[in-house]
Amino acid sequence: MDIRTIMEAGKVVRLHTVDCHVRQNLAEHQWGVAALVAFIYDGLPPNYLLLKAMFHDVGELFTGDMPAHVKWANPALSKALDMVSVEAECNMGVRYSVDEAEKFILKAADKLELMWFCVAQLRLGNKNLIIVYDRLDEWFNGYPEEIERRIQPQVDRIDLLHDIVTKEWYDAREL
Repeated sequence: MDIRTIMEAGKVVRLHTVDCHVRQNLAEHQWGVAALVAFIYDGLPPNYLLLKAMFHDVGELFTGDMPAHVKWANPALSKALDMVSVEAECNMGVRYSVDEAEKFILKAADKLELMWFCVAQLRLGNKNLIIVYDRLDEWFNGYPEEIERRIQPQVDRIDLLHDIVTKEWYDAREL
């Protein structure tokens, strides 16, 4: 494990194209994702999945935190960035394989963590992330049936987290 590079990756700033009152780095984000994965598994996630959550964005040390809309508009660029990230994870010794259901759980935790960040920004008076929150929220409006059947207890916990962050969002909007 290349600890020097991993520690350096934690300093990468997220959301650099959005005006935020407080910046978030990868270390903060990845810790949040790992904490949410632990919650989704009621405190007992598989070790490799927790490690995947902890290191899922370390490749951004080499690619930066490319805005989602840029990746959506440029599929070839998105694929190239993914390849660089995979290579970086391998070189750092933090590449963990997960199945489709676990990818879904990581994606949900990743989105929920950003939703929590949006809530924190809104509480500080920053309305610049409203559109980001709304896009993230849309993802939770229906899951693939095969995933839902396979991991129903985890889906229930994801829904619980979504309900909690949604309540926090609406409470923050009333401030």
